[in-house]
Amino acid sequence: MSERTPKDGSLHVERGEQGTRNGRLVDL
Repeated sequence: MSERTPKDGSLHVERGEQGTRNGRLVDL
């Protein structure tokens, strides 16, 4: 699916929203 998948396995990038996962910023 998405290459920007966090270590905890949450697909927040798929939804196109930005948020912090495990202290890292996940955004498109």
